[in-house]
Amino acid sequence: MMISSIRNTDMYSPMQNVNQSQKNVNELREKQQEEKERIEELASGKKVNDAADDPAIMAIAQKMLSANISFETRNQTIDYELGSLDVADGALSGVQDNLSRMNELTLQASNDTLSDSDKAIIQKEIDQLSEQMSSTFSSTQFNTQSVFNSDTTSMSAESLGMTDFSIATISASGMPDFSELNEDALSQLASASASVSSLQSQIGATSNGLQSEQNVNQITANNTLSALSQMQDTDYAESSSALIKNNLLAQYQMQMESKMLQQLSTFQIAL
Repeated sequence: MMISSIRNTDMYSPMQNVNQSQKNVNELREKQQEEKERIEELASGKKVNDAADDPAIMAIAQKMLSANISFETRNQTIDYELGSLDVADGALSGVQDNLSRMNELTLQASNDTLSDSDKAIIQKEIDQLSEQMSSTFSSTQFNTQSVFNSDTTSMSAESLGMTDFSIATISASGMPDFSELNEDALSQLASASASVSSLQSQIGATSNGLQSEQNVNQITANNTLSALSQMQDTDYAESSSALIKNNLLAQYQMQMESKMLQQLSTFQIAL
């Protein structure tokens, strides 16, 4: 009577119970694995933590990171170049000040009321200014490197014609003659000043170009990181919702498994 009653119920057969039980166990393991992955996503903040999670996304992410590193490395190099150019430009401003003072002194020397000894004193100051320029070109450095030896900022007092600059004419004996002033002195100074201004303009143009490149690199790097973040970062709302759903499904699977085991035990007792 008991056996007949049990067989008339909606229970599974013993074999069906075993199959269903195995299915429930497999599904439960899947849910537990997915739950583990969701917890890892929420903890790390990334949907892809290793190649096993998503090989394609991981490969793309590595390329994007490599590109971003390249942009950052180039911008660091640009920082160095800009620093060197800034130092060179500052030094050239000092050179221009010296040339301006030398021009002023040359005009003073043309005053007929000055004696040769007065003009000789003026020449001494001009010589000092010339020496300062030579020192500026030879000793100005950035990170231990001379800034006026590169292709971009190559210049020297010699190239400007300022190493032997004199307001006086040179006599047959090789001595300066202050009774006759150098008629080309002012034009020499004007030419030197124009050369310095030209180099300053070149430095300015180069700096602007580098800054523009740096800005573009920074924008591209930021966009790359943003795209990488969207690709890799965890959607906390979606992951939290999925985690709750997985927990509920896992609990349901466990309840179904427990119920099935009870039914199977009841069936075996009845037999």
